[in-house]
Amino acid sequence: MARRPGSTAEREAKDRVRDRYDLEVKAVAEFFGFADQIDKLHAKVVVLEAQQADVVVRLADKVGPARAAATVCWPVNRVRDASANQVEALPDSANGGGHV
Repeated sequence: MARRPGSTAEREAKDRVRDRYDLEVKAVAEFFGFADQIDKLHAKVVVLEAQQADVVVRLADKVGPARAAATVCWPVNRVRDASANQVEALPDSANGGGHV
């Protein structure tokens, strides 16, 4: 027995489902492509903020935390935190730690 082709309404319904699926797949790919770009930008921002902190710490070593903070428009506490974080990041032999 030969198979009868589906009705016009059935074909149209399948086309709509297929079109909607294609649209959703494209939207998901585009959405997560932007999410990936955002993640990469966040990573770059972290690196740039660390580089900023290094510059401020060097400046604070020369002119003091208050003056450095005023120069770059950072709160003094942020300059002090950057200095403290940089000292913590140094290897033990460089900051005098690790000796018993």
